[in-house]
Parts: sequence; structure tokens; C-alpha cells
Amino acid sequence: MDMNFDVVSDTEKARVGGKPEKSVVREFSRVRVSWRVALYLGDRVVLGKTHDISEGDVSILFDQDVFSTSHVDLHLEVHRSALRAKDVIAMRCRVVYTVLTNGRHRAGFRIMQMHDNHRTLYRSVIDEKRKVLSDRTDDRV
Repeated sequence: MDMNFDVVSDTEKARVGGKPEKSVVREFSRVRVSWRVALYLGDRVVLGKTHDISEGDVSILFDQDVFSTSHVDLHLEVHRSALRAKDVIAMRCRVVYTVLTNGRHRAGFRIMQMHDNHRTLYRSVIDEKRKVLSDRTDDRV
């Protein structure tokens, strides 16, 4: 089940090949979250923490390189509030990049498949985070 997203943020830039002159428009704006992650690479499970998320992508920090040419399974432990139990969102992804930054491996994943109720939860968390950021910005004006 492929996911189709039609939200485009034309203000955010991504660097291609680490060279500023080759920047491209990001497809989705990002929100920062710090959730625990389990990445399933064949018979290995690698634990990490999210760096940021968007409707179509996830950036995660790991203690080891996780490059793969195959699709991988990710499980994200979502924290919505202190009063709510933790939810786990499962998704099938493709590794887009891996880079070593500040002694940690950061990897970007393109979301390929997600169960409908997981997608609904994932989008609602992103919307909640964006609303909080928007409210903070409105308070400063």
C-alpha cells in the first residue's frame, strides 16, 4: 500500500551531496521529535532516536551505520502526552541517506508503506506538533 501525500513546503531546503549549490525543495516540512526507534535489518534490530519527522520521511540517529539497499521496517514509539500510554507506529521504509554527524550516524528514511490507522496516528502527532509551534509563534507577535 503506497502512501500519496500532496502537501508541499516550498520554503525548506535539503542539501544534495552536501553541496549548498545543489539544494532542492523539501517535499514536506519537518517537526522535531525524540522518540525511541527499532530498525529491523534482516535478523538485526538496531535501536535509535528520531531526529525529526514529516509526512513522508523520518530522520533517525543511531550509534552505528544502518545503510541498506533493501526496504526496512521501522517501529517508532510515539509519546503523545504524559497521561496517554505510548503507541507504536510500524512502517516500511527505504533508506535515503546515512551520514556521520557529531559522532552519531544519522539516517534518512522515505516512508513507503504504513497501515491506515498508524498513518492516521502519525499525521495527528505531526499536526499537534505543528499547532504547538504555530501557537508559540503567534504568542510572540
